[in-house]
Parts: sequence; C-alpha cells; structure tokens
Amino acid sequence: MLNLLTLLILCKTEDAAAMAIKPVRCLIPSLLEERKMTQQQLIERTGIAKSTISAYSRFHRKAMTLQSAIVIAEVFGVHPRDLYEWDSE
Repeated sequence: MLNLLTLLILCKTEDAAAMAIKPVRCLIPSLLEERKMTQQQLIERTGIAKSTISAYSRFHRKAMTLQSAIVIAEVFGVHPRDLYEWDSE
C-alpha cells in the first residue's frame, strides 16, 4: 500500500526537492471549513470510512494511502500534496 510520501514521486522534481518529506499537519479540517463542507459530506463523497477520515483529520494516522489522497484531493479540487502542511526544515 502506498503512502503519502509516494506523492513526492507525483510532484515535479523541483517541487519535490524544495518540499520536506515530513508532513506536519493535515489540512482536511481547514479545507472542510473553507468549502463549508462537513466531515460527513466528505465521507459520503469519497466512500472512505468515517474512522479513517477522522484519523487523518486528527493526524492520528500520518500516512495517508495514495488512493485516499487522490480521492480526497479530487473532492476538494486540490493536488494531493496540498492535503498536508509540510515541514520546511
């Protein structure tokens, strides 16, 4: 199963080089708020289990599968790498 770090492969080389590989914070809660969407609506649109979305949102599960990242990003209209804030160190 692929994790979010695999997203670096999907990034342009210069983006990947500039990006730290350590996610710091999941942006799902912020994206939900910006789009005036509930977590339940996200669950319904993605088909991803409530416990999984909740774990990502609370950052209890740091590694998001690539499949989940793509589906969630599609709902929000963003690139999968934009689901996280990245450590800039």
